[in-house]
Amino acid sequence: MLIFADAFLIIFSIWFSFYLQNGLIASKYFLNSIWSIPVALSVGIPLYIFTNQYKSLTRSFSSFYLFKIVLRNIYLITILSIFEEFSNVNTININTWITIWIILTSLECLLRVIIRDSIFKIIKPKNSSQPRVCIYGAGEAGVQLAKAINMEKSHDIKAFIDDSSDLWGLELNGISIQPPYYLDQNKEQIEQILLALPSNSKYKNIQIAKKLTGKGFKVLQIPTLADIASGKSSISSLRSIAIEEILGRDIVEADSKLISSSILNSVVLVTGAGGSIGSELCKKIIFQKPSHLILLEISEPSLYQIINTLEDIKNNDLKITYILGSANDKNLMRQIFKKYKLDLIFHAAAYKHVPIVENNPIEGIKNNIISTRIICEEAEKNDVKKVVLISTDKAVRPTNVMGCSKRLAELIFSSFSVKGFKKEFNENNEKPKFIIVRFGNVLESSGSVIPLFKNQISKGGPVTVTDKNIIRYFMTKSEAAELVIQAAFIAEDGDICLLEMGEPVRIFDLAKQMIQLSGLTIKDKKNPDGDIEIITTGLRPGEKLYEELLIDASSKKTIHPLIYTASENCIPKDELIPELNKLEKLLKKKDRSNSLKLLSKLIPEWEIDKIHEL
Repeated sequence: MLIFADAFLIIFSIWFSFYLQNGLIASKYFLNSIWSIPVALSVGIPLYIFTNQYKSLTRSFSSFYLFKIVLRNIYLITILSIFEEFSNVNTININTWITIWIILTSLECLLRVIIRDSIFKIIKPKNSSQPRVCIYGAGEAGVQLAKAINMEKSHDIKAFIDDSSDLWGLELNGISIQPPYYLDQNKEQIEQILLALPSNSKYKNIQIAKKLTGKGFKVLQIPTLADIASGKSSISSLRSIAIEEILGRDIVEADSKLISSSILNSVVLVTGAGGSIGSELCKKIIFQKPSHLILLEISEPSLYQIINTLEDIKNNDLKITYILGSANDKNLMRQIFKKYKLDLIFHAAAYKHVPIVENNPIEGIKNNIISTRIICEEAEKNDVKKVVLISTDKAVRPTNVMGCSKRLAELIFSSFSVKGFKKEFNENNEKPKFIIVRFGNVLESSGSVIPLFKNQISKGGPVTVTDKNIIRYFMTKSEAAELVIQAAFIAEDGDICLLEMGEPVRIFDLAKQMIQLSGLTIKDKKNPDGDIEIITTGLRPGEKLYEELLIDASSKKTIHPLIYTASENCIPKDELIPELNKLEKLLKKKDRSNSLKLLSKLIPEWEIDKIHEL
């Protein structure tokens, strides 16, 4: 069809050019030049075919194909004018040739634009059910997004929104550019905001998203420029803004030399390797090229998951050993230490869910304390260079059994460091460095409120918050693992490393943001017809309104802006070990009451509540 159409346009362009030049169709000038029509058809159509004019899809016709047509027709007119010169016909002047080229090129391009637009109207007619949207950002990304949407007919674009007042009132492809307050004035007509600002800083986009979601808009965003450039995502790959992005922050670049020099060619053990932090540590460590990475995990499903993850990303030269077992198993741990000659240990294995440990204190204490003692003793006997304990802000002035058990784990580590010895330790004698890293909540962990809130929202609510005033600190898994590894090589023996957690987050506000990010409204007294209700259930046993990172020490800055160190009081090793022996005997007997009393004695800032006294 296009070949026949182009043949007709060649004939028409020649005739119309002569008509414009002379005004008479049957003029002598035209009749003398009638030879140009069969010659133009004989040259033009084969030229179009051999230069692939008919291989491009008309529905994707763009400026690229327009320029191709312009160039082909320049070739065509050049060939025809050369033919005229060598055949000594000399009946067509230069003005006529230029006019033919302009008319032919314009008509061929116009034909393809009409066909392209007709195809989309026939195949993808406008649908009244399309979401009504505004594109935030009238830059190149916004223009490309609008083009993609118009091709797919997936959304009804009402306007572009831009912060630049110079653009207000102008149009892009027939779509007006409006100021941000346009959204407030037309809120009922807009269902979604598409954020098309990939070159903006993460912080700026987060602030815009917070503002828009706070007004009740559902916000979607396009991928980053890096993802678009790498081919991972297309400009039209819209996605919701996750609460993790709003709570997260830009990670300070790691000192790769510091990390790699300590892990390179080392034998590394990670306990609790299938957990939230343990698995993320493994993924970070694997890129620092240890000679051997050993994973210890008590949960078979968790171990299976981290095995699959690491097998996909590991270097073929790296040896990885997966061990299903508990860090509480003294015989197993002795075998691991003797067989693998460990250099570095990250002890992340722990029971961490406050309500579960609160209802099962014997198992919680046993898992969190006995395993820590075993690791410290075996590390001291087997010339391990460094041992890192993953601790929690709940260990500071604990109000629950989990926090109390982690505080005692910290005291065990401190007692095995140099400062835990009453007599001065011989510095010439090699001994492990015992380091504690303490931080708050991890966004994607199984114990985080975020998965709970997501599940509640997906079911239509209500979202449950224990107290309106409860606050927590959050960081992403990736950032936490990155900082833990760096802290391990910044700290000295016996140091407690504190990770800068950023600004505290009010959990009630977090619940509101998550509802709004889901494109839903909050049901309350002001808005009784809202989608999701937030209800308070009261603090759970052992739960605090807020968490803290220090007990009685002042923190010191390190070379990393997000890592601080502190040195807190500890119980000397020769005093603590006898008490731990007593505690182990009580735990074996399942003597809940006396186990908790002894724990309270070792951690005097924790008071046994009435539940545990029973």
